[in-house]
Amino acid sequence: MRNRGILDIDGFINPKYSDMLSSAYFENIGRAKDIILDTIKNDGTFLIYADVDVDGCTSASIAYRYLKNYTNKIKTFINKEKDHGIQNYFNLEEELKEVDTVIIVDSINDSPDKYLQILDMGKQLVIADHHIPNEEILKVKDKICLVSSAVNYPNSHLSGSGVTWKLMRYIDECTENNYANLLVDLAACGIISDVCDVGKDSPENRYICYMGFNNIYNPALKIIAGNYEFNSTTISYSLSPLVNSANRVGNNKEALELFISDDITRIKDIIDNLKSYKDYQKEQVDTIYSDVIINQAQGQLDKKCMYFLISDAKNFAGLIANKACADFNRPVIVLQDYGDNYSGSMRSVGVDNFQKIISDSNYAICAGHEMAAGITIPKNNFFLLYNYIEEQLKDYSFKQEISVDVELSVNQINSYLIKQLKLINKISGKGFPAVIVKLSDVSDYKINKMSNGKHLSLKTNDVSFIKWNFSDWNSVLPDAKLSAIGTLDENFFAGKHSYQLIMDDFVFT
Repeated sequence: MRNRGILDIDGFINPKYSDMLSSAYFENIGRAKDIILDTIKNDGTFLIYADVDVDGCTSASIAYRYLKNYTNKIKTFINKEKDHGIQNYFNLEEELKEVDTVIIVDSINDSPDKYLQILDMGKQLVIADHHIPNEEILKVKDKICLVSSAVNYPNSHLSGSGVTWKLMRYIDECTENNYANLLVDLAACGIISDVCDVGKDSPENRYICYMGFNNIYNPALKIIAGNYEFNSTTISYSLSPLVNSANRVGNNKEALELFISDDITRIKDIIDNLKSYKDYQKEQVDTIYSDVIINQAQGQLDKKCMYFLISDAKNFAGLIANKACADFNRPVIVLQDYGDNYSGSMRSVGVDNFQKIISDSNYAICAGHEMAAGITIPKNNFFLLYNYIEEQLKDYSFKQEISVDVELSVNQINSYLIKQLKLINKISGKGFPAVIVKLSDVSDYKINKMSNGKHLSLKTNDVSFIKWNFSDWNSVLPDAKLSAIGTLDENFFAGKHSYQLIMDDFVFT
């Protein structure tokens, strides 16, 4: 921990209430509180408008579940596929016919036109968000009652779910209630899933995650976590892929219902459906990757950025980009033909902010995170962007480097050590990656294919080496020595326990 610059180790692992900022730092939060409470007092109807990812669904669930303590007059709306912001298919006249107050969470438009229309219809409007608003939105931020961590708030790394939770918690403070604290687990999910900073520079995020991980209330989260600890890993590798699979097959309503429902049978049915969507998208991505991506990559292996053109698979562009970026170890852009434009997803590695490089070119629109974003390129600008990126990255040498925190021998591993490392890793992600362990020169292992060949397990008498979602079986050498890096874990199954290294990478010598 000290090697990572953490001096107050206990305070970092066990954040305190004092790490959380006053909600009064948010602009417009007082007015937002008044709008919500006035609507409740006047027996009005709310509509909660949600974004489509985990942060959007948990933000909407926080607002919905909080308001349920006061009223049943709540409607919800969630966008189609991966659309962001109010879209044209959201018919204002129809959808808001019996609505008094609109609460938009984790989603903001580039233009204020739709918001001003809502206000002109005599409706109240509150937006709880964390995306950086443009100048047009900032001009009307008071009129539309924008509560945003991206506008003069000391913690710009707070997620949409975090903003929504703090808004509801502020209402609790003003009304002397305690409803919002039962929703903190949902706020933690949004922070981790949206890759918000959880390092030493974001103590508020760490406190919210700490409280959320130690106080799990949402029935869907309890089922997804099962017998495993609810932590950053659970959210990143169990929850997020399930929810994201819904927007890729056009079933976002199920993803939102997952967090809103209290019906255990219905929740389990939704989880089963989401798992089937996830399996389907994996089949689609694997097919496209083997048929299209491998062939198109051959002529680009000397380029700083690689481009791939796919067809009839727009919802899988991000997944394909993830895989290509990892395999070829450089930025990639996966596109589909839309007439005058190419649109798709970009993913990056080895560049601090690839999204900014693209946006600064003025040849494309790129919206999202620094290393993962959606992109639209006018066809006339494609080669201009291509040459611009190659020039910007000409001095980059893309090497995969993973920092190892500690090197151990197999016989040094024990339950106490694993518990201590898991305590450190509980809140991990951007700004504070999980502690990475290296084990070298391991022999006498058995090769097992888990889940019908979906995962790799190299099992010794002392430790099982696990690689999730493994496909390169020809690279596994049964008689060589194994060196691996990853995170330590401990598994209990059928009354037996085993030590595990969840591998990030490995080599045979």
